[in-house]
Amino acid sequence: MKKSLLAIIAGFLLVFCTAPEEPALQPPVNDLDPPINENPPNPPTITNFVFTKANEFPASGRKNAFSFAIGDKFYVGTGEGTDESGYTLLDDFWEYDTKSDIWTEKAKFPLGKFRKGAAIAYNGKGYVLFGETLNCIMDQPCDFIFYRKIHAYDPENDSWEEVAELEAIPSTYGGHITLVNNKAMFVDTFHAYEISLDNFLYEKKPVSPIPIDLAAAFKIGNRIYYFGGLEGGVGSVKTMSYDTQSGEWAQLSDFPGVKRYGAVSFAKDGFGYVLGGKESDIWGQNQQFKEIWQFDPKDSNWKKVSDYPGEGISEKILQMVNGQVFIGFGSKSNAIRFEKDFWKLELK
Repeated sequence: MKKSLLAIIAGFLLVFCTAPEEPALQPPVNDLDPPINENPPNPPTITNFVFTKANEFPASGRKNAFSFAIGDKFYVGTGEGTDESGYTLLDDFWEYDTKSDIWTEKAKFPLGKFRKGAAIAYNGKGYVLFGETLNCIMDQPCDFIFYRKIHAYDPENDSWEEVAELEAIPSTYGGHITLVNNKAMFVDTFHAYEISLDNFLYEKKPVSPIPIDLAAAFKIGNRIYYFGGLEGGVGSVKTMSYDTQSGEWAQLSDFPGVKRYGAVSFAKDGFGYVLGGKESDIWGQNQQFKEIWQFDPKDSNWKKVSDYPGEGISEKILQMVNGQVFIGFGSKSNAIRFEKDFWKLELK
């Protein structure tokens, strides 16, 4: 009896006192690791570049024209083109209605034959700054005449008015003009000025540390970006940014494609876009481009996103109207050939 009782007690201890089996070791939980998403979102949609051909410009094709947009319309004028005598500078001025797809000739530019004016729209009017013309006498070299004038165009009464002459600014033409609040930021390789469009007072600003003539320019946030341009007779791969608040320049990562100048550009939804341009007029370095490249300011990254279907390669005009991009004019090849086709670009 005593042995049976001891056996029962021993069995009881084996059942209830044996250590339980330890679970397999698990890695420690990292609170910083995001949870696994069993239903990951779809990848971001790639933007489609949809081109539609607009009504062809009814006068001479051209390059180095000026342009600006007001409301549903944009305006183009002057530049280098052709007439019955051949190559010439132009003095005509036109309106394009983006709703009706109709071109209408307007009052001629008051300085006559003219090219490389810097133009911008502000408060319902268009402003044309600087620029140049040629004074040619038979059998003599042509003289360049550079202007320091500012002319304003009022679409309400189809009239031009000279509103200022900035006599203290050195002679200049071309360059890049960007609207910053109520001021026009004008920049070329040798000059940088911030010009009030209310009273036409101006302030000198730091110039770019590298050449930016015939560069493409676009504004994102408080920075204006300048890409490419003419440097030593050929295009460039350099990208610069100018901080409109601090007045500081910064050189960013080089463009990964072929060097170029004479491209056009715009900004949309936080990205910059550059279209066209050419390498140079030098034999062996004279590639021409219809590529469209996208620039991301967050990491200064470039990627090719589309191609332009139009004829003009370099020194076109580009205007944005109600989120749509209109592109036209420009030269093609190294000969004197100027295009007149226009295209509407929508990013969808």
